Amino acid sequence: MSVRAKFQVKRIEIQDMNGEESKTIVLNPVFKSGDPDSENSKFFRWTPSGEIRLMCLNPEASAQFEISKEYYVDFTKCEE
Repeated sequence: MSVRAKFQVKRIEIQDMNGEESKTIVLNPVFKSGDPDSENSKFFRWTPSGEIRLMCLNPEASAQFEISKEYYVDFTKCEE
């Protein structure tokens, strides 16, 4: 079984890691819209709060994220 959530990039923090730039992408669950039938309202009902922080050293990976854009996050249990 898996769980899908919808998160929005709130900010991107840039750090210097011993001369190598890293970026931390901070995401929060989407906000409920005025339309109760909208996708964001449905996701907000099940994930009203939280935060995901991803630190990326790979510039190509961090370039995939844009502030204010929304992304699906899928959680699937790993089998050992």
